[in-house]
Amino acid sequence: MKAVIYKTFGPPDVLKLVNHPLPQRSAGEVLVKIRSTSVNPVDYKIRRGSIPVISKKEKVLLGRAHQKLRHCH
Repeated sequence: MKAVIYKTFGPPDVLKLVNHPLPQRSAGEVLVKIRSTSVNPVDYKIRRGSIPVISKKEKVLLGRAHQKLRHCH
């Protein structure tokens, strides 16, 4: 899947478009296909390192507001 990630905090140029592996389902979970997503103010605050709880992650995928979900087997 395509994803926008960053490994360091900073200005917009830290963002990279990459091929990212699909997440694996565990027992009792479903996998959904996301057809569109958006970047919201919380995303740029996380990217610049303004939210300390999230700022400790090794890499972050952008996009929290998803639309048109479809169940994938």
